[in-house]
Amino acid sequence: MKQKGWIYLLAALILLFLLQRGALILFGYSHISHPGIDEPVSGVLACDILDGQIRAPLFTYEYLNRSGDVLIEGLLLVPYFALVGRSICSTKVFALTSALITFLCWFMFIRKYQGVLAAVLFGLLFALPPPLFARQSLIGTISSHHMLNPLIAVQSLLLFKILKTRYNNALPVWTIVACGLFAGLGIYIFYTYLLFLGFCGIILLLFFPQILYIRTIVLIGCGFIIGFLPWLLRAVSTPAGGQYLGSILKNIGIDWWSFVQNFGFVLPHSFGYGYPSRAISLFSIGFVVFFLFSIAIIVEHCLRPVVSRSRAGKKGHSNLSISSLQGLFCALFPIFFFIGLALSPMRIMPFEYWPSIGLFATFGPSDVIRYRWLHILFPFYFAAIAIGVSVTLTSQHIKRFKRVLVIVPLIFFISCNVWKSFSLYSADDAGTIFLYKGYNYDQFAPKFLLGDFAPRDIIKAFSITENYPEENRGEAFKSFGTLLAEKVIRGVMSMDQMDAMFQKVPPQYRKDCVHGMVRLAQSSEQQFQALHKYLAGNYPTLLYENWGSCYLGYKYYGALVNQQILFNAMPASERWFYRNFLNKFKQEISDIHTGSSALLKEINATPSMYQADVVRGLGKLIGSEMLFDTMNTPDYPLDSNFGENFLTPLKEAFYQGIGGGFASTLCRFWRMQQLPENPDVPLYAQTLDLEWGRCVALMSRLPPGNMPAIKRGFKDELLARHLPAGIKRYVDIKLPFIELLDSI
Repeated sequence: MKQKGWIYLLAALILLFLLQRGALILFGYSHISHPGIDEPVSGVLACDILDGQIRAPLFTYEYLNRSGDVLIEGLLLVPYFALVGRSICSTKVFALTSALITFLCWFMFIRKYQGVLAAVLFGLLFALPPPLFARQSLIGTISSHHMLNPLIAVQSLLLFKILKTRYNNALPVWTIVACGLFAGLGIYIFYTYLLFLGFCGIILLLFFPQILYIRTIVLIGCGFIIGFLPWLLRAVSTPAGGQYLGSILKNIGIDWWSFVQNFGFVLPHSFGYGYPSRAISLFSIGFVVFFLFSIAIIVEHCLRPVVSRSRAGKKGHSNLSISSLQGLFCALFPIFFFIGLALSPMRIMPFEYWPSIGLFATFGPSDVIRYRWLHILFPFYFAAIAIGVSVTLTSQHIKRFKRVLVIVPLIFFISCNVWKSFSLYSADDAGTIFLYKGYNYDQFAPKFLLGDFAPRDIIKAFSITENYPEENRGEAFKSFGTLLAEKVIRGVMSMDQMDAMFQKVPPQYRKDCVHGMVRLAQSSEQQFQALHKYLAGNYPTLLYENWGSCYLGYKYYGALVNQQILFNAMPASERWFYRNFLNKFKQEISDIHTGSSALLKEINATPSMYQADVVRGLGKLIGSEMLFDTMNTPDYPLDSNFGENFLTPLKEAFYQGIGGGFASTLCRFWRMQQLPENPDVPLYAQTLDLEWGRCVALMSRLPPGNMPAIKRGFKDELLARHLPAGIKRYVDIKLPFIELLDSI
């Protein structure tokens, strides 16, 4: 094809890609984001850079001390925040840029060795992909690891540049160094890159063994050290990254059932054709079959000449053409990845349960975050299908029937992807993307005050806390309270010193500070006794309400989980594949020492005058978790019917806590909204209405008999909160209408 011809095709594919993803950004917000996702954390660094106030050492902004993708994304978001604004739209546009770079690199990679037809077919699949990849490619890196994709694309180009030189033995130095650099940087960004490097290493050793020459090893090593340097610098101050990597390598082993789960459930489920259902769609199974059929075509096409040469007494694999090698590379890496994932201790489960946190990542129907590790595989799926179809259409010896077998499913799945794309667009989502922040200071408060790079000096920590953004300062004081408690428990601060520091906390934030102190009791109630005595003597109401929400609520979290909704939300196929995991979870939360009777016993052991505070705090945890969960379902993940165990005075306090929990999470979501500076403009109230409406709609679905107490707790919590003037005025207008709320 003439050069201008393929350039026009590329331009058309880019336009198609931008239209599909751009429409999803503008008209599909509810499918690519939610305030509960950690996605906006990377924007904190970008905001601090633009505001000229870096609050802590740079590595604090990594968020997770075992991977560097959030830190790098934060640095790269600076120009996007400056040009596009600080809404979550900027994060989506950055993810779109990452996907576009990936697309261009892969297109050039395939065109170079397979021709224009295969590259165009790849471009069609990438521009009009299965639903999950389309949505996941617009999610921030902590929830998708999208930044690995352009690195893998560039590394693949470099790898095949090296492999191609085996014919002319002219390998540029910069290529070798760059290979090492991207390898080191990829591992720093996230550890799943190790699987890709392992596969590349096997390819090099099989087809380019001279890479083992000392000169080449030194050059690769130099590049690797440069790319891996951030990881090494971080390791000087914290062992977290090394410990995480070490735990992965030490726990490698064979778990046959993990293979069954990965290939039988995870692979088809991860395409997302069943969305919004959580079940595996027949379309997903069909796409897997099409992918495997393409692999078979590639393997047969590539290995037939190898077998022929081997029978003739010649070395087969060493004479494999570069185009055939690329086909095998694209086809076999996903298989290698799933095998490596099954051998590693990393598991993709329906949810996670940590006793100190509770149910974590209880993936709703979207499953966007659940399959973040698999995001790097989709370009390989598309490349394998494109190469398989191209080989079938261009090979002269292949019969017409076989060509029909690849053309029909290709057209079918591209059409299906177009249909699925349009189903994600909604006029109701138009413009919503601009109403949420691209940064989240709430999530970063523990990192600034309690992380490995946090200041050791309590005065510096207090300075960070009191200068934290005002609307997020309550979260900062929670972490400051935890820091005070830690120092007392470790014996580096006396109770008198702690009391003197506590008195400096502004009155409106003392409840938050006590919250932070009490949550440390989860580690050791025995060690917490001195602080318990201090708080009981000086701030008993604050202590016991937080004792219910931060200590008892998590200690007996399993007893409060609504197992019926949790398990019924999973399709039968998912329950079957993960039956061992689910049975183990049931046993863990059904322990007699952490059951509901043990919880009631502890509540009864509380001084009678403060039992209402304890159950109010317990109810607050249940209400806040209910609104925060993405399933948006009454009595899930924790069941408010536990309140029926109490007699009237305590029962009323419990359901007041439920309402208070709803109000608490509502305020949390409001803090994530990008409100206009002028509270008098209509958009201000319209933006607040989004989360208010969702909150009230869910709260109205709770049992009507408990609604008076729930409404009272909801109102009391909102009125007691230190809210911005504009939100305060909005609440004053809205609260009278709460009395009209009935169960529906």
